[in-house]
Amino acid sequence: MSLANLITLGRFLVASRFMRALYGLVKGVIFGLLYLTWTLAIKDPSILITLHPLNQSLIFFTTALCLIRSLPVIQDGRILFRADKNEPEPAMPPASGRRRTL
Repeated sequence: MSLANLITLGRFLVASRFMRALYGLVKGVIFGLLYLTWTLAIKDPSILITLHPLNQSLIFFTTALCLIRSLPVIQDGRILFRADKNEPEPAMPPASGRRRTL
């Protein structure tokens, strides 16, 4: 895989509207489902047998999505912790997003 493809994939995983919406939706659904399961289990504990596999699969999916989205961030963060400090610093964008004045 070329560097350009990896950068595009990293941007898609971290910053795309689709992934951000999917991650938010999955987290909202799982927290709502866990609260619903807890509420229903107070009335009828046998409901836990039915909802447990669904809860576990959604928890694993949410955790995997979180870990996958963190990989590009960790990859990009490695430059901050490199051992050889003699290398030139990578080009950084202006802090405010405005144009730099020379």
